[in-house]
Amino acid sequence: MGTYVYAITYGGSQNEIGRLGLPDGQARVVALRQNGLAAVVSNYQGPAFTALSKPALLRYLAIHQQVVEHAMDHRRVLPVKFGTVLASLDEARIVLDRWHGRLASALDLLGDVVEVEVAATWDTGRIFSEIGRLPEIAALAARVADHSDQQTVMELGIRVGKLVKEELDRRREKFRQQVVDDLMFLARDAQANLLPSDELVVNVAFLIERARLDDFYACVHQLDRSFQNRLTFRCIGPLPPYSFGTVEITRPHATEIDAARRMLELSERVSEAEITASYRRLAARYHPDHNTDDPLATKRFVALTTAHAQLITYLRGRSGLEGEANQSQHYDLASGAVESSLLLAIKRSGSQFVPSARAS
Repeated sequence: MGTYVYAITYGGSQNEIGRLGLPDGQARVVALRQNGLAAVVSNYQGPAFTALSKPALLRYLAIHQQVVEHAMDHRRVLPVKFGTVLASLDEARIVLDRWHGRLASALDLLGDVVEVEVAATWDTGRIFSEIGRLPEIAALAARVADHSDQQTVMELGIRVGKLVKEELDRRREKFRQQVVDDLMFLARDAQANLLPSDELVVNVAFLIERARLDDFYACVHQLDRSFQNRLTFRCIGPLPPYSFGTVEITRPHATEIDAARRMLELSERVSEAEITASYRRLAARYHPDHNTDDPLATKRFVALTTAHAQLITYLRGRSGLEGEANQSQHYDLASGAVESSLLLAIKRSGSQFVPSARAS
């Protein structure tokens, strides 16, 4: 049995969230309060997440999201990554204590916001028909029809396919940028999500202050009308700010950390500054440009860079601070210390989406 963590929020007077937790949607969910913050948790007695089938994972994810969204109705939340199980309630309290500053700052920085995903689709048949009439593509397609040589037909077909894809990507990016530019004045932040199908043109998450939510929906509706059926819009939300601030709590692998430490020729007790200095020294020595006769130089250089990233991630995950604010503090990289530690990061799911500059 462990403690499943759904979200981090401010402490409050309400401890009971409801009986809606994992694994069956009936577990008792509470707000575990500690020093002004709270972790939304439940006792977890289900199977390991790595053993779940895909349908089971989807059911679990739906329950996880239901709990986080229910908690969001009553307070600001930082979602915790799906599948986070700690050893006990005491370990959850340790998280709230050790990273109190980072978690409280993230909640303050987000403010009273929600996430809204704006998706838009187009009629692929209509779009392909329009693209097929473009002069360059139409001329190539006519040449394909006129040739009987299979090699020539294949080569021309590849060229046609490449041109069609380039035009699809150009139009998709133009539409996406227009949508972001038209909605961004009502948003605190935005980022583009993946487009898993040809029909999906726009898939952007917006971070919206609750007070501006009605105005945002009205603007999307107006945007939908302005496209005159060339795009069909839908909004998904309001949601917790999954895309802009999800807490990840992980356990490091002692063998990986030890291998990285040895790769950088470090002792078992180091600071971030020492890690970076050792990396720069070794990178200068083993850089492929300085070892043109060594066929393994590139591989060794990549391994050094990976080791540096692993150790910096470990130290920053242990730290109560973000970024480079704690470079001089020393951390224990001995296997026992690594195995007993937890790491915390607050991540967004992608890079910030920058609207295009508009002419005045």
